[in-house]
Amino acid sequence: MKRLTILLLLGAALCIPASAALPPLQSEELEISADAIIVGKVNSAEVEIAGSTRHSIYQVKLSVTVGAVEKGAEIIKPTQKLTIHCWRLRKAQNGWAGPTGQRNVPAEGSDFRAWIKKNESGHWEALEPNGFSLTGRSGDYPFHKVEKGRMKIFRYLIIAGAVLITGIFLYASRGRRS
Repeated sequence: MKRLTILLLLGAALCIPASAALPPLQSEELEISADAIIVGKVNSAEVEIAGSTRHSIYQVKLSVTVGAVEKGAEIIKPTQKLTIHCWRLRKAQNGWAGPTGQRNVPAEGSDFRAWIKKNESGHWEALEPNGFSLTGRSGDYPFHKVEKGRMKIFRYLIIAGAVLITGIFLYASRGRRS
């Protein structure tokens, strides 16, 4: 009986979908890995959803104004405008055990400290997973608003499709009456 119980518990544990994020980088790791450390403010954010229906991410481009440079003063200047790329996991396949993007993506108008580096494409990106630290009364980006906006677009497409199908049906049935 004990063996059966142990086997059932083990089987149940294996059926639970795995999900794991990268552990946060320590302060020393952040400083060593970053090409620059800046303090700034988010002017605007562009968010797109990329991926498939089973696995997708929010791709974020933050337009920021640099307030202070703590590392990398030779490549970034205070008051400079930058675009910082980052991402957050939106939806993962069962069993996903990989990175989930940045933990704190600052919202528009937020103040932050960022540990950033240039990627292979030459774009600035925040270190994962804790390359942003929100400061002051700043908040995390409201990703739920992206979902609401996306649902609104789908509603408009469904309504437009229904109107188009009705128009085609009426046009086709008009020809049969004569």
